[in-house]
Amino acid sequence: MGVQKFGGVLLAGQSSGTGTLMLGNTGLNWKSREGTRAVDVVKEEIGSLEWFRGMQGYLLRCKLRGGASVKFDGLKEVDFSTVRDLVAE
Repeated sequence: MGVQKFGGVLLAGQSSGTGTLMLGNTGLNWKSREGTRAVDVVKEEIGSLEWFRGMQGYLLRCKLRGGASVKFDGLKEVDFSTVRDLVAE
Protein backbone atom coordinates (compact mmCIF):
# COMPACT_ATOMS: atom_id res chain seq x y z
CA MET A 1 0.00 0.00 0.00
CA GLY A 2 3.01 2.33 0.32
CA VAL A 3 2.85 5.49 2.41
CA GLN A 4 -0.47 6.94 3.56
CA LYS A 5 -0.77 10.55 4.72
CA PHE A 6 -3.29 11.92 7.20
CA GLY A 7 -3.55 15.71 7.52
CA GLY A 8 -4.80 17.82 10.41
CA VAL A 9 -3.42 15.45 13.04
CA LEU A 10 -2.29 16.66 16.47
CA LEU A 11 0.59 15.28 18.47
CA ALA A 12 -1.57 14.61 21.54
CA GLY A 13 -0.36 16.06 24.81
CA GLN A 14 1.93 18.51 23.03
CA SER A 15 1.30 22.10 21.95
CA SER A 16 2.79 21.58 18.50
CA GLY A 17 -0.31 22.41 16.47
CA THR A 18 -1.58 20.23 13.68
CA GLY A 19 0.54 18.35 11.21
CA THR A 20 0.71 15.42 8.85
CA LEU A 21 0.98 11.82 10.01
CA MET A 22 2.56 9.44 7.51
CA LEU A 23 2.37 5.66 7.92
CA GLY A 24 4.37 3.28 5.80
CA ASN A 25 6.29 0.01 5.67
CA THR A 26 9.23 1.48 7.60
CA GLY A 27 7.25 3.06 10.45
CA LEU A 28 5.54 6.37 11.06
CA ASN A 29 6.37 10.04 10.86
CA TRP A 30 4.55 13.13 12.08
CA LYS A 31 5.61 16.63 11.11
CA SER A 32 4.02 19.86 12.28
CA ARG A 33 2.47 22.07 9.65
CA GLU A 34 4.90 24.82 10.60
CA GLY A 35 7.81 22.41 10.25
CA THR A 36 9.12 23.16 13.73
CA ARG A 37 8.52 19.71 15.23
CA ALA A 38 8.78 16.15 13.91
CA VAL A 39 8.43 12.66 15.35
CA ASP A 40 9.85 9.56 13.65
CA VAL A 41 9.22 6.01 14.85
CA VAL A 42 10.82 3.13 12.97
CA LYS A 43 8.80 -0.06 12.64
CA GLU A 44 11.15 -2.04 14.89
CA GLU A 45 10.49 0.35 17.83
CA ILE A 46 6.70 -0.13 17.71
CA GLY A 47 5.37 -2.49 20.36
CA SER A 48 1.67 -2.02 19.61
CA LEU A 49 -0.84 0.39 18.10
CA GLU A 50 -4.21 1.20 19.65
CA TRP A 51 -7.15 3.05 18.09
CA PHE A 52 -9.82 4.81 20.13
CA ARG A 53 -11.96 7.93 20.39
CA GLY A 54 -9.89 11.03 21.11
CA MET A 55 -10.57 14.69 21.88
CA GLN A 56 -10.34 15.87 18.25
CA GLY A 57 -11.64 12.77 16.48
CA TYR A 58 -9.95 9.40 16.68
CA LEU A 59 -6.63 8.77 18.36
CA LEU A 60 -3.83 6.40 17.42
CA ARG A 61 -1.58 5.47 20.33
CA CYS A 62 1.78 4.01 19.43
CA LYS A 63 3.32 2.12 22.33
CA LEU A 64 7.08 1.82 21.96
CA ARG A 65 9.10 -1.21 23.01
CA GLY A 66 10.90 0.81 25.69
CA GLY A 67 7.61 1.61 27.46
CA ALA A 68 6.99 5.15 26.20
CA SER A 69 4.09 6.04 23.93
CA VAL A 70 3.26 8.64 21.30
CA LYS A 71 -0.35 9.66 20.60
CA PHE A 72 -1.79 11.18 17.45
CA ASP A 73 -5.26 12.78 17.65
CA GLY A 74 -7.53 14.10 14.93
CA LEU A 75 -7.86 11.06 12.70
CA LYS A 76 -11.23 10.28 11.11
CA GLU A 77 -13.29 7.15 11.70
CA VAL A 78 -12.86 6.19 8.04
CA ASP A 79 -9.05 6.19 8.50
CA PHE A 80 -9.25 3.09 10.70
CA SER A 81 -9.38 0.59 7.83
CA THR A 82 -6.39 2.23 6.13
CA VAL A 83 -4.35 2.12 9.36
CA ARG A 84 -5.41 -1.48 10.01
CA ASP A 85 -4.40 -2.57 6.49
CA LEU A 86 -1.00 -0.86 6.77
CA VAL A 87 -0.30 -2.54 10.11
CA ALA A 88 -1.27 -5.93 8.68
CA GLU A 89 1.35 -5.67 5.90
